[in-house]
Amino acid sequence: MARYLCLNWWFCSRLFGRFSSSLVNIRLVMKIETISRPWQKSRSYGTRYKRDPFYHSSQWQRTRKAFLSSEPWIKLPPIGVIQYRNTFCVDCWNEGKINDKRIEIDHVIRIEDGGSKTDFSNLLSRCNSHHCSKSAREGNAKHKKL
Repeated sequence: MARYLCLNWWFCSRLFGRFSSSLVNIRLVMKIETISRPWQKSRSYGTRYKRDPFYHSSQWQRTRKAFLSSEPWIKLPPIGVIQYRNTFCVDCWNEGKINDKRIEIDHVIRIEDGGSKTDFSNLLSRCNSHHCSKSAREGNAKHKKL
């Protein structure tokens, strides 16, 4: 529901009850969102960087689907009787946990650093938390070099 600000409070308070749809109120009442506030910072939602359109392409979707259904290219010891598959997080598996929730496909060598976009030997499956922590470490290391 939109919030409104009355430009003439006394006059609007007299008219609001009886003439809420009147043209007089439309002239006197202004939507708060339209008021400029130079002391407030403009809000931008989303990320600070421009997302790569490759991750929305059909090529990436096909590569991701094929990678998740393929045999793993790395050999990890089984946990109990369960063999490692690409649908499990690599880092959780190394910690002795089996995690197949919120799996993201991660590039071992970043694309910006010359890694292949679609080669399976450059892809690993990680859960969201491990993927974010790895990407943050790489980003911090990149900025320290600059």
